[in-house]
Order: sequence, then structure tokens, then C-alpha cells
Amino acid sequence: MALTELVFGAPTLAKVGVVTFDASVSEQHGKSADVTEFPVEDGGTISDHIILRPDTLQINGIVTDHPLVFLASLNAPSPLDGDLTSVNERAKLAYAELERIMAEGEAVDVVTSFKEYTSMAIESLEVTRDAGRGNVMDATIRLKQIQKATLETVEIPEPETPSNRAVVDKGKKPPKPATTQTAEAARGRSLLFGGLSG
Repeated sequence: MALTELVFGAPTLAKVGVVTFDASVSEQHGKSADVTEFPVEDGGTISDHIILRPDTLQINGIVTDHPLVFLASLNAPSPLDGDLTSVNERAKLAYAELERIMAEGEAVDVVTSFKEYTSMAIESLEVTRDAGRGNVMDATIRLKQIQKATLETVEIPEPETPSNRAVVDKGKKPPKPATTQTAEAARGRSLLFGGLSG
């Protein structure tokens, strides 16, 4: 499949952000979920909830300095979308852009021959260069979809009795006069205490 993409082109080439690959050698699309489990008295477990995890994607794609297009050796187009200039170092330019996306933590759209993804972040980027391949960037990119929380504004109802009402300072209260029973109890304690200490 990769050879036919190189020779004849493909209707949908893999693209990460603005970097379009000359050929996509392989793609691995991943979906997973967590199933929550709770033990019960009889020794078994029950599963009552499924949490979908973010989509993952691994692309192995290549960008060459001389793609198989008409007069590419003289005038190879840039591998970056919207960049209409002709460049000689297409592989280096593509690698620099992928590096920038990862370093800045930029969420990008990814197009594959199988599915289109939005809001993907590069988790890892591995590039192989060797003498046998010449000026080719052979990249393996692992991406994960970013899931953002959504905010909702709600109105808070007014409490029936306001808890934040102003506190009125009523000053010090005069002491209450002691009742006869309280005075006699205090006197009895004083005598008892005075007798023990004397």
C-alpha cells in the first residue's frame, strides 16, 4: 500500500496539523474504556459504569526531499499546508514543524485514510534517518485526543434567611443580678474553700 501511495498518490494522505506526509506506511487507531467493578458479598464483582478513554493514534509516515511528483527534483512543493514555496529540505522542514507542535503542546487536527480526528496532542515523536533511506524523514508519531471539560453557568437561588446579613453590634450587656439560690451556692463554696485553705 505504501509503494502505491508513493507512485500513484492517494486520495487521502495522512496529515498532522499542517504537515502532509508523502506516504503513510501504517496507522494504528486505538479506542479503550474503563469498566468499573465493585466486590459484592457473594465473592463476585459487579460492573455498573463504563468510562470512555481518549482516542489514541499512531502514524508511521514519511516525507522525502524529492517526492514522486512531476519535476519534484527541480521544484518540490513544501510539505506544509498553505506554504506555496518550493523547498529542497522538505524532510527537515516537516520534522521542525512536528517538533514545534509537540514543544508548544498544540492541539491539532489529524487526517488519516480511515478517520479524521480533532484536538489531538503529540505524545511522542520518533524519527529514523539512515544512509539507506537518504533524505527521508521516517517518523512514528503517537497522539492522544484531548478532552476538555465544558463549563455551565447556573443561577444560585436566594436563601430564605440570608446568612450574610450585617451583624449589629449591640454593645456589652449589663450583668444579670444573681438570684438568691446562686448567691447562696457561691457563698457555700467560698466558705468551704476558705475552710480547706485555712
